[in-house]
Amino acid sequence: KINSIQRDWREGAVVETGRNLDFAIIGQGFFEVYLPDGNLGYTRSGVFHIDPDGYLVTAQGYPLTVPFEIEPDIQEIVVSPDGMVTGKTLAGETVEIGYWPVYNFVNPEGLEAIGDNLYIATEASGEPWEGMPGEEQLGIIKQGYLENSNVELAEEIANLIEAQRAYQINSRALQVADEMWSMTNNLRR
Repeated sequence: KINSIQRDWREGAVVETGRNLDFAIIGQGFFEVYLPDGNLGYTRSGVFHIDPDGYLVTAQGYPLTVPFEIEPDIQEIVVSPDGMVTGKTLAGETVEIGYWPVYNFVNPEGLEAIGDNLYIATEASGEPWEGMPGEEQLGIIKQGYLENSNVELAEEIANLIEAQRAYQINSRALQVADEMWSMTNNLRR
């Protein structure tokens, strides 16, 4: 019987995508998004787009809670590791847009998964706290990168093969024991 399932919050490998609107958090932290029901959700998935209103949204279309919007004359945004967001206009000027906070929890294991790489806060996770990237034990934001899964495929396949072999050995041991009991029962006759 399974008592509990725990998520592994270790950081996955960070890979360069070269896409300007891909972001990874190096270290602890989550991006905060508005869910359709009005609640707040949290994700480490950094694949974002700009919607027609100038807001950063997830791949599923959920808007981020960042305190800025991207004006139509902004050609490209640049996010520094400490969360400062600047934009390059069509005229070639650099303008400051705002800052991008990240969020964390006292107990991230208590977050409830709701699908699409989204989590919601629960009593077990505690309330989220906001901070600037790189401060208060929060990770930094890395633009043009995404975090891969933290699952080591080779290790997990080796564990699966090991479990399969153990099952086969135990099954064979039961079969041999059954044969021995059968022989013992036949000796009495």
